[in-house]
Amino acid sequence: MDTITSKQLYELITSGKMAVTLITSRYFNMIDMVDIIEKEDFMTDLEKSTQAGRFDIIEWKCNVNTKGTVILTADLHDSNVGEYIEVLGVVSGGMSIEQFEEEVRNGMKPLVIC
Repeated sequence: MDTITSKQLYELITSGKMAVTLITSRYFNMIDMVDIIEKEDFMTDLEKSTQAGRFDIIEWKCNVNTKGTVILTADLHDSNVGEYIEVLGVVSGGMSIEQFEEEVRNGMKPLVIC
């Protein structure tokens, strides 16, 4: 499992490396409480968070299975109900699973300033 920022997630989606199939808002202790989030609304909010710079504090846990399904989760640190966002997608853009995983890991490496 890797962890990426909202900016990295936004770039994976907008570059076509990941196709989103479903976005939900879920609650840790409530199995029947699932809200579907429209992709357009999600992308608008995600784009805004990427512009937050150092205040983009949402971390996405990223898992990719052997069939190319991508599952990303972000804990929204809601102390009342334990809300989290789950994004389901697939590796796309002609990338292999290994290439996608490498792309995720490369985005996590800090810049080296010479």
